Amino acid sequence: MSTGPDRAGPCGAPPAGSCAGVTGLAHVGLVVADLDGVCRALEHLLGPPVERRTLPGVGLEARVFGVGAAAVEILRFRGPVVGIDPRVTRPVPGVHHLAFWVEDLPGCLERLERRGVRPLEGFPRPGLHGLIAFVSDPVSGVLVELVQREDVCDG
Repeated sequence: MSTGPDRAGPCGAPPAGSCAGVTGLAHVGLVVADLDGVCRALEHLLGPPVERRTLPGVGLEARVFGVGAAAVEILRFRGPVVGIDPRVTRPVPGVHHLAFWVEDLPGCLERLERRGVRPLEGFPRPGLHGLIAFVSDPVSGVLVELVQREDVCDG
């Protein structure tokens, strides 16, 4: 399923409709030790980050690079946070998670829970791009972030 510009919905959001409410790839999250150094290197390939954010409540600094209809998040975590599953805030460099847009996060989580997949501790909660929840694949341990996009349209 293409989520390119010709298929995008309002405000560039992914098109509506897909399996279990997933509408497209939102981003890939990479944890790094040297946030500024990695971002300087990526700017040569991708241009400047489209977003720079910090979430002090979870000890996160992030730079977001646009890549077509999706993004790459370059992340630096300060360490564990009380009340959030430590797999989410671990400051270990490497691929951290895959994130997918969903139309209805509460409904998606309800369907997953009926299949035995529960959100990690501390989720759902507000994230960089809207309401989020992390789940972990029980076989591979891969972290998956589900994102219900905030309405960012001004008209």
